[in-house]
Amino acid sequence: MSDAAQLRPGASSAPDFDVVIVGAGMSGLYQLHRVRELGMSVQVIEDGEDVGGTWYWNRYPGARFDSESYTYGYSFSPELLQEWSWSEHFAPQPETLRYVKMEPVSFEGRRVAVIGTGATGVQTIQEVAKTAAQLTVFQRTPNWCAPLGNGPITEAQQREIKARSTDILRRCRENVSGFIHNPDPRSTFDVTPKEREAFWEQRYGEPGFGIWV
Repeated sequence: MSDAAQLRPGASSAPDFDVVIVGAGMSGLYQLHRVRELGMSVQVIEDGEDVGGTWYWNRYPGARFDSESYTYGYSFSPELLQEWSWSEHFAPQPETLRYVKMEPVSFEGRRVAVIGTGATGVQTIQEVAKTAAQLTVFQRTPNWCAPLGNGPITEAQQREIKARSTDILRRCRENVSGFIHNPDPRSTFDVTPKEREAFWEQRYGEPGFGIWV
């Protein structure tokens, strides 16, 4: 994939390709693979110094998947699905970047301010707090957060994931959000507060491999 970031903005060479792909993120690299399969000439234009897209640019501490890592990888290659083993249910950014090409960032001893407590803010806060000299969080509206239920993928789970890879990817394609989970059709306020709490505790209280519905 090293040739995916050759052409830079302002390059003087005139393009002479069947296809030009803008961006060498996950989608751009997949397009590159498919176009090459068709035997067409192709050039990828990428503003970054390497491939990875979102996983190249977003290197804040705590950045990770918010869906099961084994539902995210490329599905066009059965060999790749069997070869690559994600280490966690919700893989961290450095591991995802290694999936395409790797570089992390450090806030060791720094004074850090985080604006907002959305998904990115929550991920960042809990990691930056481990090493930063000072951390200040600015929050307008509090968000509801649940334990991620992350953890290492055991060897037994690895075998089951790979054996079920076809079914996992089928379920993701059938889901409107691309996740392995089927959304609950009920509105939040269709049930009592006690029922909601019991549902949330059950759904988010176990590692990701156990919460498919």
